[in-house]
Amino acid sequence: MKLKTTNKLIIELASVFDKNKLLLAGVPENIGEVDGVFYSQLSDDNLFSKNFGEDCKFFYNASILCEKKCSISEVGLGYLESPNVLVRENPLYTLHDDSFHRAFGLISLDCQHDDEKLLVTSYLPSNIHELLYEDNCIITSNHPHCPSPLKIEKNSLLVRLNEEIQSIPIGNLSELNEFSQPIKDLLCNYTKQMVLKTSRLDVKRIYLDHLILNRSKKPVGKKGELFFDESDSKLKFYDGTEWKVFKYEDT
Repeated sequence: MKLKTTNKLIIELASVFDKNKLLLAGVPENIGEVDGVFYSQLSDDNLFSKNFGEDCKFFYNASILCEKKCSISEVGLGYLESPNVLVRENPLYTLHDDSFHRAFGLISLDCQHDDEKLLVTSYLPSNIHELLYEDNCIITSNHPHCPSPLKIEKNSLLVRLNEEIQSIPIGNLSELNEFSQPIKDLLCNYTKQMVLKTSRLDVKRIYLDHLILNRSKKPVGKKGELFFDESDSKLKFYDGTEWKVFKYEDT
């Protein structure tokens, strides 16, 4: 499951549904100012389900509000189990006493008083290290000023298909028409000369207009071998016992 980031504000009220799950309750109305930040013109476009599908992870910030102030917050990685259920998978930090602390587990987000609310927002990583959430990750960007991680799978290539950078297993390249067809076109268009720098080429049939053998003095001596002998300028083949000379007439 890949990690998705966005510069867009995602914000919803929520309640604790289970130990590690939050029940999202929609965009808050007339929330106004929270911790010095004024929120206005919010709509359904600011919902988690409108910006993150159930096939990706994302960063969240869950805070308990009391009188428009955050008493405690948790920043972590999560995903949507359904459009209205956010699973808190991996807590990273907690914020209390105006400072960040490393998280060693999920904190309690239960509201204990009537004037408390649980507010969940999207979180944009503040440094590159937060994006390296798994082994073999690199930092990419599909949108300006919005870094995003990409895990490179085993035995795969890093390619750009349309507007996305992807990690594609080598075995799947032939299935991607956007990738394989340009290579086929390039080979088909380059018909004047193709140089194969290989010591051995095994094929069942070869169809060609001309065959030019380089002059040689060191034949291998395998049955069926054909070579042009530089010493006497004759075309020879090996029948398994000795070298035979092709007979020809001068023209």
